[in-house]
Amino acid sequence: MAAIDFDLPSIEVARALIGASLYVSGVGGRIVETEAYDQSEPASHTFGGQTLRNAVMFGPSGRAYVYRSYGLHWCLNVVCMRPGHGAGVLIRAIEPTRGIAAMRERRGQQEVRLLFSGPGRLCQALGVTHAMNGLRFDRPPFRLVPQGDDATFKVASGTRIGITKSRELHWRFVLAGSAFLSKPMREIPPPRRGARSIKHTYCKKIQQLVVICVSSSAMLTNAAADFNTFVAGRRFKTVLADPPWQFQNKTGKVAPEHKRLARYATLKLDEIKALPVEDAVADSAHLYLWVPNALLPEGLAVMQAWGFRYKANIVWQKIRKDGGPDGRGVGFYFRNVTELLLFGVRGKNVRTLAPGRTQVNTIATRKREHSRKPDEQFPLITSCSPGPYLEMFARGERPGWAIWGDQAGGSYVPDWPTYANHSQRDPQTATLEF
Repeated sequence: MAAIDFDLPSIEVARALIGASLYVSGVGGRIVETEAYDQSEPASHTFGGQTLRNAVMFGPSGRAYVYRSYGLHWCLNVVCMRPGHGAGVLIRAIEPTRGIAAMRERRGQQEVRLLFSGPGRLCQALGVTHAMNGLRFDRPPFRLVPQGDDATFKVASGTRIGITKSRELHWRFVLAGSAFLSKPMREIPPPRRGARSIKHTYCKKIQQLVVICVSSSAMLTNAAADFNTFVAGRRFKTVLADPPWQFQNKTGKVAPEHKRLARYATLKLDEIKALPVEDAVADSAHLYLWVPNALLPEGLAVMQAWGFRYKANIVWQKIRKDGGPDGRGVGFYFRNVTELLLFGVRGKNVRTLAPGRTQVNTIATRKREHSRKPDEQFPLITSCSPGPYLEMFARGERPGWAIWGDQAGGSYVPDWPTYANHSQRDPQTATLEF
């Protein structure tokens, strides 16, 4: 078996790592999912140059780069290319083969499939911490065993998870058909007639690598199929959804897809309505649906399309640190300092649980990064509505919930300039204190 050459570009290393086995102090398994990152593209930690945090990525190849994600989870990467060039590969998922008992104890999780499905879970199961940052992959506690020369399996590629920049790059690699991926691989439909594919020669520093991709809007047309794959026949009694609404007016900072901001891709109203939510819920169920004030009619239309009847709403009042109204909102008629969480039901005997009878329908708290909703909603929902629970278009992880969306998982961090009260609270990204 040939050793993996970490001096190669990260996309080549990311593909080569699929099928290899990684162990930390004897615990681990076969790598089934990776993502490549390079200093030439803005989704990488190294895009802005060397800092104290990412210094390891500019050092010798074959070293571990361990960083904190979402303020909670460690993530494990291996450094690629020559010193001075910031590139690396994120290890996203492993199929466990050795030390399963130790992994279960560390994770507090008995289901083997969930021990390693996501970079945060992976590091917890392996016992990886920041103390391992900079250690060599060919020395203890690490042990990397390349795939055998006779190994036969298919490697698939697609877009990376939980990022808002360079979304078009197919730099995520997976072991095709593996049940241990952090998220199912989305198949990209062929471009519609008249749609343009993008042929992008991405940086001479990466050996004139040619990447073929399609636009984010084309990828999002397959959201319904991806949702069906995720649900896999399950039925939820409570659904929380925060759709990536598409605004008619894209000239101001309200629009998340504005060309100056590019915070995340959006879905058209018909695409949101077409999501097969009705097939994923129990006969009697609750729906909590976030909608901007300007899109209230659209929110009610989505609720109806998903098979729910509108009953009430919860108002999120956005406040400053001193408790006053946060006047940074937008609006052409009034300055918006609120957002609506619509409540709908389907079926019979669908009143809220007993705590709901005394629960006031307001949440007053500070806002975080663009469009992220307050965590105070979760205890409110779980006290007033029955499980099992599904969060659609989620950001990050939520214990006790099934989560679906491009930014779902432990690797999510805001990677645009945002308010200091954001999810990661990292001084390097918190640039707009109020």
